[in-house]
Amino acid sequence: MGDADESFTAEVAELDFGRMVYAVVYLPAAVQRRLTAGARARVVGTVGGVPFRGGVLPAGGGRQYLLLSKKFLKSAG
Repeated sequence: MGDADESFTAEVAELDFGRMVYAVVYLPAAVQRRLTAGARARVVGTVGGVPFRGGVLPAGGGRQYLLLSKKFLKSAG
């Protein structure tokens, strides 16, 4: 898939990996369907009005997410 504009609203969630807990935003199913199957898409956009660049990662069970760093969360408020 080439460039595409998507907009969605989601809550920041915690993804628990035992000793590590990550802040993530799960992609809505409708957005996931428009991504290239099996590819780790790169995304550019804004979260809370703050510019964001990152990759879509698999969470298992067919879900995908964006990983948000502590530094980014602080700047996004």
